[in-house]
Amino acid sequence: MTPDIRTYLYRLIPFSLLFLLYGFLTFPCIYWGDSGEFSYVATFLGIPHPTGYPLYTQLLRLFSSIPIGSPYFLHNLLSALFAVLAMVLLFKICLQLTENPTASWIATFFFALSPTFLNRTGLAEVYTMQVFICLLVATMGLSLLREWDIRRFWIISFLLGLGLSHHLITVMVFPGVLFLIVVAPRGSKNFKLFLGSALFGLLGLLPYLFIAFRSRFSPEFSYPNLFGITLSSFRDWYWLLSGEIFRTEMSSFSLSRHVEDFGFFFFLLFKDFYWIGGIIGLLGLVKEVQKHTRPFIFLGLLFFVQSISLIHYNVPDVFEFYIMAFSLWTPWLAVGLNQIGILLKETFKENKKISIYYSRSLYVLLLIPIWGVFQFFKPVSLDQTPLAYVHKVFSLPQTNFTLFTTYTGRDIFRLFQFLTPVRPDVTVIDYGLDLLTERSRMMKTDDPRSETFNNRLHLNDTRIMEKSLAEEISKRPVFFSREEWFLNDKFFQKKIFESFNSLTIKPSPSILEGLPPQVQQSDLLFGSSLRLLAYALDPTPVVEGELFAIRLYWQKVGPISGDITALLLMENKSVVNPDSPLDQFFVQLTLGYGLWSPVLWPDGKIIEEIYQITAPSLHPNQYKISLTLYDKKTFDQTPFKKIPKSFSLLGEAKIVDNPDLKHYWDN
Repeated sequence: MTPDIRTYLYRLIPFSLLFLLYGFLTFPCIYWGDSGEFSYVATFLGIPHPTGYPLYTQLLRLFSSIPIGSPYFLHNLLSALFAVLAMVLLFKICLQLTENPTASWIATFFFALSPTFLNRTGLAEVYTMQVFICLLVATMGLSLLREWDIRRFWIISFLLGLGLSHHLITVMVFPGVLFLIVVAPRGSKNFKLFLGSALFGLLGLLPYLFIAFRSRFSPEFSYPNLFGITLSSFRDWYWLLSGEIFRTEMSSFSLSRHVEDFGFFFFLLFKDFYWIGGIIGLLGLVKEVQKHTRPFIFLGLLFFVQSISLIHYNVPDVFEFYIMAFSLWTPWLAVGLNQIGILLKETFKENKKISIYYSRSLYVLLLIPIWGVFQFFKPVSLDQTPLAYVHKVFSLPQTNFTLFTTYTGRDIFRLFQFLTPVRPDVTVIDYGLDLLTERSRMMKTDDPRSETFNNRLHLNDTRIMEKSLAEEISKRPVFFSREEWFLNDKFFQKKIFESFNSLTIKPSPSILEGLPPQVQQSDLLFGSSLRLLAYALDPTPVVEGELFAIRLYWQKVGPISGDITALLLMENKSVVNPDSPLDQFFVQLTLGYGLWSPVLWPDGKIIEEIYQITAPSLHPNQYKISLTLYDKKTFDQTPFKKIPKSFSLLGEAKIVDNPDLKHYWDN
């Protein structure tokens, strides 16, 4: 066996083990949100949400044809495969910069086992493939800096086209590629270079022909069709390719938010590299700045342009796109580790054996990300899978009912819609989808950057949904499905397979003739229009991180105008003027669930509402429960400025510790 083959086999073993780990963590069936949509679209060759993702959906369909397991498992496993391939490229980049296998292995595995990246390796999502494309461009770019070859640059152009067929965020790689043109040999910057690059780039965009072809045959699911987009005009294609419907998230600007997101980006970067990897990477970055080489400038452009762009990028899953920039931090971690190794060798240069021993002792650092994997891993409960929930809904004994999805319900709505053929008697009406439809309509005549745009959007959508509810509730039973989010803010970890995205069905507000037994009397009068007669908590005590229900019993005693929303406040009794998020929390309760407005409630009748809430992480203790009401139109002004005066005390509840819950401060 030649040394090259032996080295190849030795390097194959760690990547094989990594693929086994990713495969073990792969979700076994269809998942929530975009992942579930991609799986469904790939199965039936449909068209997903903008920007269409033709390359990814076709690869999912091709990969799922392997006769192993379920197609949904294979869809998720494809992300694991791209993750391992990306790690091969990342190791190659680190080795090229440092010529130190030890530093390269350690740095690569620090990223490979980082929580944010690991969380995406087993789901049918675009992230790991995007990391692979970015690192493939980086690898070929570094080879061009060593030796110019026009054919390699054409391959990079082709990869950029493929990348755009995969995700629009590929444009963040362009500045680094432009740098390659700037530093190319003078004689190579000719017509042949640019013409070939343009042709190969267009060749990479060919997967979009699939969407043009498929849209003519009424696919099982077409996201553009939900908005009346038929892809029969240039305007329709602009809507799809530009992601116009998400423009307010993708291009909004807020200085305070950007400062906050800047801090969170680097907090998560260092946290994902288990802090020590972030610090050593910073050491490597400083070393590379001092050398000021072309490879550093090239990788620096890729990292910093993506970092700045992602901080500005304001879509809900943006922190998962951070892994593209985080992957480019890894080479600097390798450089920093290499510098530590050099320092150890210099310290013990008189004894060669001790010098080699100490430099290889850096492998001990791998215990940190391996420990992190065990902290991260939690067995999957199949009872919590989306399909299990949707099947539970559709197996209800009720017939001929309407299901309203609320809050951010469009994620789960896709799964409901996919399975509605099995229950033709069930009508699904989605708040999230209607919200996007109304936003698309308003953007044609209104400025989405206006400070009042979102308030007017939600007001318009609420009116539409109220009208729909009024029509449905007069014809058949109505149920509500709501996603319950455990993530209160960016610094709370998700409870991966339990509280996060757990869903519950609850009926529409009920009209009662009298109060049920075992309720807590309150008899609070708000203004001259609405009285809260009683409330009840279930279960008691409340367990942090778990669902609990609060039942409110209202009575309309006078005319009501506008949308009324309640703000529920729970405060630690043992803390004077609590301001820590661990001693108090707020939750917004929209009366009538935002669909059946109190304006329409019958006078004098008792209205029962049931709200299901996920308790955040709080110090275990006895808590005061207070409530206030406000008009949704003035949410920005009240009641936050007058909290001590405007809340009315309801009662008390005990919150107890959850030993299974992970907190960010536990790390």
